[in-house]
Amino acid sequence: MFFASQLRYIFWLSIWLQRLASGSLLYPASTVFQVRLFSRGLLDGERRSNWKYVSLKITSSLSLPITDLPPTHKAFFDWGFQMNYNMPFNLSSFYMVPIWPSRDRGMSKRELWSVDFTPIQLYQGIERILERHAYHRVCWKRSICELAKHPFHYNGSNWLTNLITFVLSPSLIPLPLSEDPDLAHEYHLAEWRGLAGSQCHRLYPECRASFLNVLSSLT
Repeated sequence: MFFASQLRYIFWLSIWLQRLASGSLLYPASTVFQVRLFSRGLLDGERRSNWKYVSLKITSSLSLPITDLPPTHKAFFDWGFQMNYNMPFNLSSFYMVPIWPSRDRGMSKRELWSVDFTPIQLYQGIERILERHAYHRVCWKRSICELAKHPFHYNGSNWLTNLITFVLSPSLIPLPLSEDPDLAHEYHLAEWRGLAGSQCHRLYPECRASFLNVLSSLT
């Protein structure tokens, strides 16, 4: 009796595994399990156009509030992260295919895609954000000048200070002169004036509040 029950268990287990193998893909323990979204008749390779590819998306964000702003305004530094992974659909996806270096595939330098924004566009976007929060556009140039005159105390472990220093230092960011040479010169001039010890608040009188002081409170 015990032997017969074991046979029935093995029989139903084999049927279940057969159905599972024809309807889903079992992944190794180190990967994500995903149900395969195509019918059993596609196992032999025909009608591949009916396969439904699935991607896994993981999104996260980190927000830091900016203090010392007017009561009617709120501003945050927000870093968004998004990761997209195409899920494998056959066993060949588990094999590490060697990618041999070649002259055709080699990248000798960093390339700029047409969809990438330039540092000048980044600066202009930040200036528009400042305007929406009751700051003048030239407050960004004044911040560049003030940081060049009074840089942060170097601390390799403070990533926020390093990030602010990098963004507010045009000499560290290659500004493309071909895009807008006059505007690029204005940003570099703001940094040069700060290095020379100029009075930044007098050079940019339209900016009545120092945006750099707000950033300093975060660090």
